[in-house]
Amino acid sequence: MQSYATDFLLVLHIIAAMLMAWPYYALAAVNQRVTLGPPLGDRTDRFLENILKNRTTACYVFQLTILAGGFALIWSRVHDGNHDGNWYMTNKVIVAKIVILLLMAASLSVVRFIIQPEIDRLFGDYGEISDEEKKRIMSLRVLRKRMSTGCMFLAFVAAMLGLQTYYRYPYWVTGVILAAIALWTWRSYKSTTTFGWV
Repeated sequence: MQSYATDFLLVLHIIAAMLMAWPYYALAAVNQRVTLGPPLGDRTDRFLENILKNRTTACYVFQLTILAGGFALIWSRVHDGNHDGNWYMTNKVIVAKIVILLLMAASLSVVRFIIQPEIDRLFGDYGEISDEEKKRIMSLRVLRKRMSTGCMFLAFVAAMLGLQTYYRYPYWVTGVILAAIALWTWRSYKSTTTFGWV
């Protein structure tokens, strides 16, 4: 029987994973800004940029919680006698989840330390912006949006793999789920998903 510690760690792990859904809402906000059209650099852009850049720290915290909690879960499950000591070394799903988390952290770091500072520099005090600066800002925003979409896809894939640490299902089922995740991610990238799934 699993210990209370394992149950607590599992709930914490799931909650942290749910909070990693931020890329979806970031995409919704960005897509909504597109529908407003010009001008670029008004208070709407200041509001949007402040929201996006101020969530990166929270994302790091959630990612660290997931990583530490995941290793704690592995230790707890082995300690409870549910698996032998070599289980975590040979479990491909666990390795895939760790790699995905590292990719997400790397992507977030590129946005935080490279893309976002450049966007902030180009916006300046959100006054008059030259046409060249507008083009550069739009280009950087598109790149940031694509990276956010990639993070969203990886987050959902990691969640799907998380289930496979407990319940394994056939490869074709995994393929169908991956296709559904990809379709939903693409849909979120292209629209405001006003009606949820559509």
